[in-house]
Amino acid sequence: MTNSEVLACQNPFILWLRLPYELLLIIDWISQAQLCRLMRDEHVAQLRRTGICGSLDFFTIASSPTARQVLSQTIGLPADLVEAILQSLQTDPIFLRLAEVQDALRKPVN
Repeated sequence: MTNSEVLACQNPFILWLRLPYELLLIIDWISQAQLCRLMRDEHVAQLRRTGICGSLDFFTIASSPTARQVLSQTIGLPADLVEAILQSLQTDPIFLRLAEVQDALRKPVN
C-alpha cells in the first residue's frame, strides 16, 4: 500500500491472503482509511476522540438521527453534510462490501 486512499479501496479478502494479519484487523484498517478519505484530518481527530475510528463506526453512529445531530455538533459539521456523508456510504460499493464482511463475521455460528 502506498497511502490510505489506496487502502480504502482494497478488498479485505485479497489483503488477508497476501498479508500475515487477521481479517478483522485488515477490516479495521480499511475502515479507518475510508474515514480518512471522507473527512479532513481535524474531523478525523475529533471523531477518534469520541471513539469513532473508522467508516463502519461512523455509519453505525450516524444512522441514528439523534446521534447524527450530536455528532455534527461534536465535529463542527452541519447536520445536512453529515447526512450527505452517510448517504454516500450507503451507495458506495466498497463500503458496502466491507460492512457486509464485518456483519458476516459478527454473526454467531449455529
